[in-house]
Formats: sequence, structure tokens, C-alpha cells
Amino acid sequence: MSITIHPASEFKAGESIGFFDLPDKDYFRAPGLSQSLLKHAVRSPQHARQAQRCPMVATDAMELGTLCHTLLLQPNNFGEGKSHITQPKEYPSEDKKLGTVMKRWSGNANWCKAWQEENADKVIMSEKELTTVHNMADSFKFDPLGAQLLKHGFKEVAGFWIDEESGLMMKMKLDLFAPLADEIMIVDLKKVGQEEEYAFKQALADLDYPLQGGQYRIGVSILTGMPLDKVRFVHASIPDKAPHCISFTEMLPNTRRKGEERMRQAVTDYKAALDGGEWSKITYIEAPDYYLNK
Repeated sequence: MSITIHPASEFKAGESIGFFDLPDKDYFRAPGLSQSLLKHAVRSPQHARQAQRCPMVATDAMELGTLCHTLLLQPNNFGEGKSHITQPKEYPSEDKKLGTVMKRWSGNANWCKAWQEENADKVIMSEKELTTVHNMADSFKFDPLGAQLLKHGFKEVAGFWIDEESGLMMKMKLDLFAPLADEIMIVDLKKVGQEEEYAFKQALADLDYPLQGGQYRIGVSILTGMPLDKVRFVHASIPDKAPHCISFTEMLPNTRRKGEERMRQAVTDYKAALDGGEWSKITYIEAPDYYLNK
């Protein structure tokens, strides 16, 4: 199967259809309904509208996973001063007798506080955290399936297509997808704190991964011509604790169908709000019985 990834120079926002090698900043600015926006829209169109105005801000806990993601899929963007800066192990301190001496890093020291304020707009990593990032990435490369996907797959690719039912532009940013024999495997990388199946099942429901998988599979099917049942969506979970054993997880048919239904409902509701201009929603509630019966 021949898949064409167009360069960013050929992309025209709101017009182009297909796969593009787009930087994140251009992808995020481009019009289109993404899986993250649809996850808000499935709650209500107003949630989606507000999410565009106030996007989520990355937390410290997410930065470890983001750096691992960059190291694996965009290694040219990984490095000191590019993706992060390393927190010093020591800081200079004045001693009355010895003059300037180096002390072990302390977040309470004035010099350390000043350094942190000066670099507040950067991703700050300790050497221990960076070692974890490298170990996580190396574990994925060491895994047989992970190595195969990295060798044959397309990394960090943006896709754009028109939804036939609504006429709306759709978009997705795929971590990794690879043509394998007579199927295509989409891989979504996740940093996890534990490998227990129960914990992942909870995340599956709470973070609406089935909706995401539905949108990605439909988009890839449309853009490649591959039948939907031959497009697979797999999570690759990379634990942040040694031995960093990689877990590949794929949703079963009932869960896939539910995700596609939720995605379809989100698009329908968003389209209705867009056409009617009615974004706000009033919810009617009744007071508890003990109050009504007073």
C-alpha cells in the first residue's frame, strides 16, 4: 500500500485533505474537529466551544511522557535547550570563610529559586528524570513489536478529511501508524504509572479512548481506502517504573462500536449547535424530596 505524506509547505488550512508532516503549532491552529475536541463535544457542544477558548495546559506529570514521546518519534527535536533544560545538581553559595562554594541543589535556596523563576517557561528535568525518559524510550525500541513499528511506521503525522454526514472538517495527529501486511495499525503512546489491567480499563472509560480510537480508525480508513475492519487502534503503554515493560492493548468490538457511536453523536450535536447558534444549555432540576415535603 502506498501512503503519501505531504510536506507542510503544501498544506492549506481549511482546504487540504490527506496526510501532512505538520509541526504541532500549525496542526493546532488548523480548523477541524480533533478527537480531543470531540471528547468535549460528547458532553455538550458548549464544552467543545469553551475548550477551544481555554485549551488544557500540560502538567508536570505529563512532561515525562511528552519527552519520551519526543525522543521516540521526533528525536531531532529532543535535546538540552530544545525540548528541556536540566536542573543543576549544585548551586553556588557564599561562605564567610571559604568564599564561593558549591552546595547540593536545594529548592529553598535563593539562588535556586531565582534559577527556577528565570526558567519558568521551560520544561525542567532532573538528571534522574532524564534517565527515566531514556530508559522508557529504549524499552519501546527493545520490544520486538515496538521496534517493527518504529522501523516501518509513519511518525507524528497529521490527517485531514471531510466528514460525509456533517460536511465538517475533521483532523487527527497520529503518534505512529504502520501498514502491516493487509492491515494498518495505529499506535497511541501512553506513559503509565502502573501496568494493572484494571487501571487501564478505568482510564479507557474516564478518558474516552474508544471515541479517540473510533475517530482515528475512520480517518485512516477514509484517507487510505483500507476497509475499517482492517484498521486497528492500539495503545502502547510505557511504564515510568523499571523494568518499563511495554503493554500493547487493543479494544474489543463492543468497545470499538461504542466509541464510534459516541464520536458520531459528538459530531451530530456539534453540527446542530453550529448551524443553530445555540451553544448554551439549561438543565432543569428538582429539589430533594425532604425539601419539597417540608
